[in-house]
Amino acid sequence: MPLRIGKSFIETASELSVLLGVSKSKTYRIIQSCNKQGKDWRLAKRWGGRREERSLMSLEQEGKLLKEVETEALSGQILIHKDIKGKIELKLGREVSDDYAWDLLKRHHWKKKIPCGSHPKSGEDARADIKKFKELVATKSAEFSNEEDSRAIKLFFQDEARFGRIDNICSCWVSPKGRAIVGNQLIREYTYAYSTVCPEAGESFSLILPCANEDCMDVFMELVSKAFKGYRIIMVMNGASWHRGDKLKKWENIIPLFQPPYSPQVNPIESLWHHIREKGKFKNTTFHSPKEVENRLVEVINNLDKNTLKSITLFKWIKCAI
Repeated sequence: MPLRIGKSFIETASELSVLLGVSKSKTYRIIQSCNKQGKDWRLAKRWGGRREERSLMSLEQEGKLLKEVETEALSGQILIHKDIKGKIELKLGREVSDDYAWDLLKRHHWKKKIPCGSHPKSGEDARADIKKFKELVATKSAEFSNEEDSRAIKLFFQDEARFGRIDNICSCWVSPKGRAIVGNQLIREYTYAYSTVCPEAGESFSLILPCANEDCMDVFMELVSKAFKGYRIIMVMNGASWHRGDKLKKWENIIPLFQPPYSPQVNPIESLWHHIREKGKFKNTTFHSPKEVENRLVEVINNLDKNTLKSITLFKWIKCAI
């Protein structure tokens, strides 16, 4: 339908754009807005200017909404952005786009992080014990009785982990129309990696042994004592029975320090196991023999350098303790 302006009839958007002095695409947007909103199209909220004038919620309202779900988030129950999106839609009484939910999280600096592991039996008493334990680490060196011994005192952490042939399937990147096919065997054959790390220096010692018992622990500790004979070592470990057994010898340069019950989070080697399983490609991989598992472990552990070990294990509270 021709548009009359004064004595002229405008039949095309190109003619109107020339008359208005704007681009053709801008002319189309003006026509579209006018058709949708009528004579009040110029009064409608548009992009640009202050964000609050065009947003579904103000920054304060968004912050209040996230504060309401913070407890749920800190318990690990906000797993995907649609969990937040549902809260937003419930509050607004209307649907919102996925992008709005993502942008809201980004505006308030929320990030997706792996939770810190905590034992199910861990409670207020356990957390109090952890606080005392951190203070104890700093004073444990007094137990070295030989005042003439000038060797440096180092804080080491020790743990062992089981690696086996049971396949661990997890998500992976594929092409749009593809889907990976991996093995899914359930064979209970295992080997054990014993490791100790000094977070301060990034030094470590590891040994692959067939079992987790007093005999294997005795062999491991004997070799650790010889490998670091130039140090006096405070060795932090959990309270497993094979760590406290009567068969374990007393080494002149190692003093054990047992971490509180139900507190694996104080031992940074737990993070090292996660690193080995991820970087060593233990997931989505089928091992045809225990020897293949051992070979993969040897390869990954030998590739761990000091800087990597320090970045994984040097927690803030450990820096304060040393």
